[in-house]
Amino acid sequence: MTVKASILIIWILGITTVAYSQCPEHRSVWDSIRTIEKNAQESLQESREKLIRLKNTFLTCKLTKDSVYARLLHRLSAVRFLENGRVATKEALDEALEAVTINASGKEGAAPDYLVNTYFNLGLFFASLSSNEKASAYYDSAIIVNTGRSSSFALSAGYQRAKLFSASGEYQKCIEECHRSLMNAKALNDTEWMMKFLNEQSQAFLYLESFSEAVDCLTRAEAYADTLENDFEKASAMKNRARILAAQHQYEPAGLLFEKTITRRIRTNRFDQVADDYIDFGSIYFQQKDFKKARHCFSEALRYAAKDNNSDQLAKAWHNLCAVEIESTTVNYAIAEQYFNNCLQQLGVGGKSMYGQLRQNELSSVGNKDLLIALLKTRTAFLLKRYKQTGDPQLISKCIEAALLTDTLLTTMRFEHTEERSKLYWRELTRDFFSQALEACYLAGDYEHAFFFMEKSRAVLLYDRINERTAADKLPEEEIRQEQHYKYRLMAVQGQLSLGISEDENRVQLMLLKDSLDRHIRKLELNYPEYYRIKYESAMPSLDAFQRRLLPDEVFIHYHIGESVAYALTVARDKVSMHTLQPDPGDIADFMKMCAGRQYLNQHYPAFTALSRRLNNALFNPLGITQQRVIVCLDHYLLPFDAFCDDDGSFLIYRHAFSYAYSAALLMQNNNQRKEPGAAFAGFAPSSFAPRLYLPDLKRSVPWLRSIASLYSTSASYTGEQASKRNFINQVAGYAVVNVFSHATADTGKGEPVLYMQDSLISLSELQVFDRSATQLIMLSACQTNVGRKEAGEGIYSLARGFATIGIPAVASTLWVADEEAVYHISNGFHAGLAKGMPADEALRQAKLDYLSDGARSRQLPYYWAAMVLMGDNSALELTNTLLVRDSILVGLLLLIAVWGAYTIARLIKKV
Repeated sequence: MTVKASILIIWILGITTVAYSQCPEHRSVWDSIRTIEKNAQESLQESREKLIRLKNTFLTCKLTKDSVYARLLHRLSAVRFLENGRVATKEALDEALEAVTINASGKEGAAPDYLVNTYFNLGLFFASLSSNEKASAYYDSAIIVNTGRSSSFALSAGYQRAKLFSASGEYQKCIEECHRSLMNAKALNDTEWMMKFLNEQSQAFLYLESFSEAVDCLTRAEAYADTLENDFEKASAMKNRARILAAQHQYEPAGLLFEKTITRRIRTNRFDQVADDYIDFGSIYFQQKDFKKARHCFSEALRYAAKDNNSDQLAKAWHNLCAVEIESTTVNYAIAEQYFNNCLQQLGVGGKSMYGQLRQNELSSVGNKDLLIALLKTRTAFLLKRYKQTGDPQLISKCIEAALLTDTLLTTMRFEHTEERSKLYWRELTRDFFSQALEACYLAGDYEHAFFFMEKSRAVLLYDRINERTAADKLPEEEIRQEQHYKYRLMAVQGQLSLGISEDENRVQLMLLKDSLDRHIRKLELNYPEYYRIKYESAMPSLDAFQRRLLPDEVFIHYHIGESVAYALTVARDKVSMHTLQPDPGDIADFMKMCAGRQYLNQHYPAFTALSRRLNNALFNPLGITQQRVIVCLDHYLLPFDAFCDDDGSFLIYRHAFSYAYSAALLMQNNNQRKEPGAAFAGFAPSSFAPRLYLPDLKRSVPWLRSIASLYSTSASYTGEQASKRNFINQVAGYAVVNVFSHATADTGKGEPVLYMQDSLISLSELQVFDRSATQLIMLSACQTNVGRKEAGEGIYSLARGFATIGIPAVASTLWVADEEAVYHISNGFHAGLAKGMPADEALRQAKLDYLSDGARSRQLPYYWAAMVLMGDNSALELTNTLLVRDSILVGLLLLIAVWGAYTIARLIKKV
């Protein structure tokens, strides 16, 4: 070894020894951290280097990893995050998580009070990586840890969490988070934060079209903004008011308010938000098809977004310019493609084009789901329009591929969301996308994909609910009981809210319960893989598999009724065809109104038959149906097809047995998980009702119920006080067939449909707590049991749908306020057919035909007999205890007696 080398080693060892022998105290490290934190003149790189030296010293000296070290890691991770353009690095995540571990350890030297700061930072870190679920969880942790303390970090966490929910389309959760944080801000008398939360909440209400709630939030936010002289939040409130006006088609005042908003916003120098204002302003013109003004607004959005180099706003502006170009009368496809490519580049998906193949994994990092779905819908529209211009078959294939990718992302979003209101928002927003996809399939003659998109365009939330109940069979009983416990508590809180009891406290309690239930369900999904697999099963049946399921005398009709054209896909065992139709939506509404109006039908019967023929020729006759049994699947209407008239004036009921389905997938669902019934039939007939319900008596219901019960060998009848809510909830799931003679109410607004028992009512949401049922069919012989609010793609939220949600495969229900005597007669005839083993659709048809043949001419109007429809499985029921079996046993006994008698007589003769 040379002298120089020896000297160098000695020098290094000497330095090391000196450094180690001069290890600092914790207080010295703490002071150094605080000095770095306070030094605003220092660059991020300089801060990082100093903090890393401190960390190395801490490790070299083997100092105790306490709150000082946690503070060091917290600050270092934050500096790394900021230095990397506010995007978290692996080192930043690791250091922040280690800081949490130290301060949450409960050991001496830990600082649990500082957890809220690090949890908040972790929320920011994961949000920067588009890990929104983790980000939300850490923000939530910051709020929980801060409970009972005064800290702006908790309010910031609530705000960021609310914005995350909004960006991902979880608008109901955004509303609830804002409400919780508003309560916290109110307790601290922090009007600035209250103003921010009210503005954010108003926007979420706006998306869900809850305009009165949105306006209430805005009024309060504006009052705070005026007091605080806050131009930014005042402008936000003004913009939301403008958007509400536009949603109500008051475009001129909306435009004036947008102009005032932008003028005020520019004064704040928040150019990213000015860009966002111009995007929303341009969208109003786009809705009116004023493409010149829309293009101007989106160009201004580009200009202001470029000032701030805001990639999210730049992407939105480029996309909207692309959409304007595609919708223009003369499309410049090259320019539209360039705008599309620019948008992709801003989203970090470079090197792709309108014609190139995009993949799901490439798009998963895009946090703004609203923009992502809009972008993919625009691509589908571009390819479809380009195909119609050129006729290039490759373009229509690419269009269908694009539509399939969009649907995949929509399915992913559906499973990420937990609130049904948010899911329904996206169902409404994507309805036009499914119209485009079906048009592409029609032009391509691609019936397999047409069937797929028909299926994905309706009742998928119902399909998910049933899958979830089926998946629950894979859970231990204690886990099921825990989930039910949460649901019962949620129902109790919702009940108090509906009565206006302690609204603020109950809203917070509702959110906390929902969060607890969400965490419980996430744990179940992690711990029970089979439960997870079944719950998130999204594969639709193939067209070929569904054809094999159909009987030779059956045909299934998928309808999709769009704004300008309707599509009908008819599926039989040996044939598939697709048709374009043009029904008048006004005719559909008028037809239902006429059917439900006894007096109108009496006075204007010729007008009714003319309308009925017109609908028949618009919706049914062009399909050339020859099969007797017809299954109709409508997307957001439910019409009694058997009341359509032929050209000769005769009703279609004389030619076909109609039933209805939410989707083909639901018809094919395996019901082997249904438990064994305790008896064949149960009937509920509360002939009179508790005085507080203010309902008329149904005295005739009891003898009719007993008549129906006599058709089955094993039955139970719950009448009078026995027809209670408790008995219904506890007993109904144990019978194969159930009939309810009662009152029901429903409307098409926000109110839930309800079914009345003797002592109380059962709402639609309460049906969700029912256990696994043995029931194969339930007949709701009450008024309006298939009426409720219409949701795009999901159908009618009625009592009938509620019973389908809990796994009952067939529900007979009514479309309007039905005639009491007619309902009794048809119900009795229906059960007589079921007991004889008839398919359910044919049994209902025969009951109606018998009523028509036996009744007076005045009672043959559709008002009397067409109200009752069958939803779901139309096959014969699997009953082992019916009168049919009882009769077989009786015949067998008689034969046995006859044989025994003949044998005895023969012996007597022989003796003689």
